[in-house]
Amino acid sequence: MTKAKLDYRGYVQYWIRNENSFTYNCLEYERDEENGRCYMLVESCNLRPEMDGALVRKRIKKSVYEKALSDCKKIFEQPE
Repeated sequence: MTKAKLDYRGYVQYWIRNENSFTYNCLEYERDEENGRCYMLVESCNLRPEMDGALVRKRIKKSVYEKALSDCKKIFEQPE
C-alpha cells in the first residue's frame, strides 16, 4: 500500500501493508479478518531456547489499534 519509512539504523519504523497489518514506531500491528481481534506482535520472553526472539501476538483493544493506524496514516500524508 505504501512505501516503508526506515529509521537511522535501517529498521522499518512506519509501513502500512494493508488495513489489517502495519508497522508503527517499529512495532507490528495486525487485525484478524475472521474475528476482528487486534494484536501487537512482540518478541517472546519465553525461557525456551527455540522461542528466543520469536514474535508472539499480544491482544490489544480495537481503539488502540485504530489510533495507531490513524497516526501511521497521518505520517504518510505529510509532505517530506
